[in-house]
Amino acid sequence: MARHARHVLDNNVQAGLTEITGTEAMAIKHYVDSLTCLHLVKAGESLVDVGAGAGFPGIPLKIMEPSIHLTLLESSVKKARFLEDTLAHIGLPGRVVNMRTEDYGRDAGRESFDVAVARAVAKMRVLSEYCLGLVRVGGLFIAMKGPAPHQEVSEATRAMRLMGGRLQGIETLDLPSGYGARSLVLVRKVSPSSSGYPRNAGMATKNPL
Repeated sequence: MARHARHVLDNNVQAGLTEITGTEAMAIKHYVDSLTCLHLVKAGESLVDVGAGAGFPGIPLKIMEPSIHLTLLESSVKKARFLEDTLAHIGLPGRVVNMRTEDYGRDAGRESFDVAVARAVAKMRVLSEYCLGLVRVGGLFIAMKGPAPHQEVSEATRAMRLMGGRLQGIETLDLPSGYGARSLVLVRKVSPSSSGYPRNAGMATKNPL
């Protein structure tokens, strides 16, 4: 993790990866935060980190549970190249896919992962369309949120239903040293996503379900 953090900082200006650069802040707000969902990921599962950016939470999860099959999904060419270089630099097995999430969910990634996780990407109405299309029936979508996601979750009821998801629960927690409260919104994939979803790229944000 220290090698990953150093690589993030070394490439931060060029790739625009994070505004959090202090040692303690990075350790807690990036790494500890990423690992708050580790207990939900089983050994050997396939996991896709949607909007992976600098590699949080996917890379810390892979470091702590090496048996998972990690895919880092990132639409930015610059960030995807950074992620490929990072995996090689720290010697961590994984795959980087440089595609829009909607396109991947309509193509090779459709309903092919045990777990999809998204951190600081979009609101639940949009995330549900993005992520549940990637999760197999029986799998889990984890939305990593701030302290009060309940209104967002309520607004996403239709989106979750259309995408075959059902709210399993919301776990709440506090990061150490006063770094704030967090929530994990857990959505179980109970049926296949409706035909035609996810929609074409950009539609989820322009016209949320």
